[in-house]
Amino acid sequence: MSRAVMLTALPVEYSAVRTHLTDLREETHPQGTVYERGRFLGNGQEWEVGIVEVGAGNAGAAVEAERAIAHFKPNILFFVGIAGGIKDVAIGDVVAATKVYGYESGKIGEQFFTCPELGQSAYALVQRARAEARKGEWLKRLSSSPASQPHVLVAPIAAGEKVVASKASDIFKFIKASYNDAIAVEMEGFGFLSAAFAYPNIKTIVIRGISDLIDGKFEADRAGSQEIASRHASAFAFEILLKSTIEKFESYNTPQVESVIASSNQKLDIQENNEDSSRILDHEAISTQEQFFIDLIGRSNEEREILEHLVDSHSFPAIGIWGMGGIGKTRIAREVALECKRQSLFRVAWITANQIFIKSTGSEYSPAFETALDRVAQMLDRNDLTRLEGEKKKNEIASLLRSNSVLLIFDNMESLHEEQDKTAKDLIFLFSGSRSRLIFTSRIRFADQNYPIYLKKLEGLDIESGISLIRTIAKVKNIEQVKNTNDSILGKVSQKLGGLPLALNLVVSQVNAIDLESAIEGFEDVSFSNNDDDYSRFYKFIFLDSWRLIDIDSKKILSVLAERPEGSGETARYLKFATNLSERDLRNAIQKGWKYAFLEIQASSEESGSKIYSLHALTRNFVRTDILEYPK
Repeated sequence: MSRAVMLTALPVEYSAVRTHLTDLREETHPQGTVYERGRFLGNGQEWEVGIVEVGAGNAGAAVEAERAIAHFKPNILFFVGIAGGIKDVAIGDVVAATKVYGYESGKIGEQFFTCPELGQSAYALVQRARAEARKGEWLKRLSSSPASQPHVLVAPIAAGEKVVASKASDIFKFIKASYNDAIAVEMEGFGFLSAAFAYPNIKTIVIRGISDLIDGKFEADRAGSQEIASRHASAFAFEILLKSTIEKFESYNTPQVESVIASSNQKLDIQENNEDSSRILDHEAISTQEQFFIDLIGRSNEEREILEHLVDSHSFPAIGIWGMGGIGKTRIAREVALECKRQSLFRVAWITANQIFIKSTGSEYSPAFETALDRVAQMLDRNDLTRLEGEKKKNEIASLLRSNSVLLIFDNMESLHEEQDKTAKDLIFLFSGSRSRLIFTSRIRFADQNYPIYLKKLEGLDIESGISLIRTIAKVKNIEQVKNTNDSILGKVSQKLGGLPLALNLVVSQVNAIDLESAIEGFEDVSFSNNDDDYSRFYKFIFLDSWRLIDIDSKKILSVLAERPEGSGETARYLKFATNLSERDLRNAIQKGWKYAFLEIQASSEESGSKIYSLHALTRNFVRTDILEYPK
């Protein structure tokens, strides 16, 4: 079944959307957001639709859009609500936004200089809106005939954080002068589209009903114009949904998952698809290919070994990659996923374990196991199976695995604690006897005596590979002192840090600001026991030294990313909303965060020019526990 989500800001908008759905049931997100999920039928097809009221404001809309995407995993995403008309519209008309300007973006000096930012609706939905506007069939969805027939306009609108209630106001005059093609103004569309931009497989659009014409706003509201505008907007939105077709995507992937199968040769940009953004990092662009080279040096043999086991029909159904944090487990899994995509070996799905997965659900299976079942169903376009329970769901998924070649990668399984081996065992027996395969990564060794799994323990890089990694970091980040250091000294640096790629990247990056001898002072040859406290103290020592070398703006973006769920990443647009940094300051903060090895960067998809910024699990843990002081 295809799935859509409709966000609204106000109760009147929510009520108007809700009337088009049947079989409604309430759901609550772990963070507290309350949703309803219902059914929408028509033209011989059925849609599952999630709805939520998110409140006013672009920043809140961006956060809730991200949250709703993660919760519902939709094919189509709408923001449906009301707006004030600027020109060419009447009360009750509907506007399908081609783009939404963020009119408050700019620079304040002696005067305000605009730096235009915009979010764009999906091309396919804009074209569908034009078609339905011409036909007028959407009017049949209204419960009663309007006093005068409303029109639909497909045009730009503007969004900011202020209610515009007078044409004599400075804000209205500014919008008219700076965004002359905008025909309406509202408060959420820009944030909504900015958040949705990171998900290229999800079609998005903003639909607004005109509830006032700026002057006389409060009188119009009292006369019921908000109810009328909300009904008209929701009716048109559901007409678009009814006529929309959804491609059979290979998988539903968050930006973090898309980065696994992304091309790795695009240049880092902060904003996409507008003229102003082309200047953001043009003088010092970071390539995802450069990140790629840093990630995988010295691991080609392990990668080859894992691929050979995956394609061997007589091998184990699962591979468990385990070893210390920062040693490269996730990196190898990502490259294996990319190679499987290149060779069309498997359809790849990715899950990053986190604390949510160990909460009890009352099911006979663990939450992590249930999540894995749902992810496989969604990837194979069988969303209907996600509503099944227990053995029935498991048996249906097992049948799908036998008839498809699926590679499910379950990263960071140590987060499941004692549930790690139970979840691994349940999944392995589910996948056994099929063409599909599993890859697990964990800092904790898997109990291979209890289930069939091929274990691959990662060790620190050998001296030669360690030197190669250090020289690559120095070349990519232009660290002259390290580039001019002989191999003998670099070999000792690698040995002192145990050949751990993350530790090498962090310490060598410090030489951007201090000399190499100072960076490695205090380290002896690293040999960790099973004492996790010793291991944590080692990384904490490195992180604290690096933290002192970055500026407050870099710390802001790292703190924002540490607040996000483990394994997730964010776009620069999201970071700009969350930190309120200027374009230039955000650029510099991202540069420095990457330069000192705190920030990881991946391309989000082959089709999109956007990038995803994320934290390594150990980096996130450091920022949360040692900087933000969350409990462990």
